[in-house]
Amino acid sequence: MTACRTLTALAGLLVVAYGTFCADALAQQRWPRNEARGASAPPPPKQIPMLAVVGLREQRITLYDRTGAEMLQSPVSSGSTGYETPPGIFSIVQKNVEHHSNLYDDASMPFMQRLTWTGIALHAGELPGYAASHGCVRLPYNFADRLFGLTSIGMRVVVAREGIAPVAIDEPEMFRRDPAMAADPDARHVQLASARPDGVAGGEDSPTARLEARVGPLAAAATAAATRSREMRALATRAKSAVTPAERALRQAESALGKLEADLAAAEKVLAGSAPQKRLDAAQKVKDAAPERIEAARVARDKAQDEVKSKQDAARVAEEKAAEAAYAHTQAMEAAEKAKLDTSPVSVFISRKTQRLYVRKAFHPLWEAPVLIRDADKPIGTFVLTAHEPAVGTRDLRWSAVSLYRNPTEIEPAQPPPKPAKGKRAAPIETPVTDVAAVERALARLDIPRDMAARISRIVLPGSSLIISDEPPHLETGKDTDFVVIMSGEPQGGIAIRERAKPERSDDDDDNYYWGGGNNRRNKPSGGGGFFWFN
Repeated sequence: MTACRTLTALAGLLVVAYGTFCADALAQQRWPRNEARGASAPPPPKQIPMLAVVGLREQRITLYDRTGAEMLQSPVSSGSTGYETPPGIFSIVQKNVEHHSNLYDDASMPFMQRLTWTGIALHAGELPGYAASHGCVRLPYNFADRLFGLTSIGMRVVVAREGIAPVAIDEPEMFRRDPAMAADPDARHVQLASARPDGVAGGEDSPTARLEARVGPLAAAATAAATRSREMRALATRAKSAVTPAERALRQAESALGKLEADLAAAEKVLAGSAPQKRLDAAQKVKDAAPERIEAARVARDKAQDEVKSKQDAARVAEEKAAEAAYAHTQAMEAAEKAKLDTSPVSVFISRKTQRLYVRKAFHPLWEAPVLIRDADKPIGTFVLTAHEPAVGTRDLRWSAVSLYRNPTEIEPAQPPPKPAKGKRAAPIETPVTDVAAVERALARLDIPRDMAARISRIVLPGSSLIISDEPPHLETGKDTDFVVIMSGEPQGGIAIRERAKPERSDDDDDNYYWGGGNNRRNKPSGGGGFFWFN
């Protein structure tokens, strides 16, 4: 009996231990130090990230999909003291599955997603549980892999002192459709969006889909035009090369005719003088045969001249056709590029510092203009407003706004993250929500000319954004970038070090590009820029 009781007790202890082990394992599955929360439950296919918010205090990144809903979250490790990841507004400008640093011992940086050309990026790396990088935002390996497959060039990334959740807002007045445009259903691309069965607005009949549908045929037409241009250029080259032997044959015919005429003149000179009979007889034979031979040579020369003219005319026609084909190729390529550009979201940035409005599309500046901000001597805050897909059965875009601070105009001193009690994990930090009233106050202070607002509203698509800030565009804003805004009152070690050093090449854990804003970089990335005009 004693042995049975002992075995029973041991079995109970094993059950308790196993239950504790399982509970710990489940807890680690929910939030392992080097994995993303929710990684075991992939999002539905319709979930595509449109905005990422990195909270430096929480050391956490949160992704929001095209409807504005939270879709993914993961721990991160940002820049350590002296190398701080600068709070601000960025976008993904380049992606590289396997990248290596040329500054930090050729360190491997898998799934690199570049935010600045001077070396700030998202990438997979070690997460010790605190800020430890040289300015980049390190991600858990599996999460970085997964995120790399979901994001696209141009996705907005907000780095904030603390993570702040976006909030739904009414459509900004400047993006609302002018009633005068109502007669033109295509004046604004998103007005006729139809609902899809999967619960997301859009579908084959949506203007976005129609814009995207134009890209394929125009790209195919550009490819066909390129093929024809190559063919016409090859024909022109062959036609031009055929002129050379014809001209050579003409020179030979002219030389032969000249020799016969010279022989005739020499024979006549001999016959006119006194010479031995044998020489006189030979000269007479040359003179007697000359007319027929010279006539034949003249016919051959004339034929060669006609051949040269024919070849030259053919070469000229072929060159004209090649030029026409090259022009058609240029036109087709520009049409395809414009169609592709038309599908890209637009970015609008309004700076209280510069009192200007800037517009970019596909990393290309479209225009800028002065703008009136009421009470321009008072802070307005920094916000990112994002256009999302229309709700099911509606035609109007949904909008969300995220602020970089809890109180956008009266920024409080930074607070260190709470320290956990000894032997315990830190309590989760509650994510604040953007203050809708603050967003509305900021929008109310903007006075945008009606014609400018109408011009912008015509090109707004899901993914478009409006940035309002007290800050000016940062120097990182340039070719192959969207707007880059850095918060001036925050530690900026991760980017300031690069600005002071200005090396020939500039890295964080991750840069192999020459300094210079894109004009003299090698290895120009795909997906960045490439559009040099806009109508």
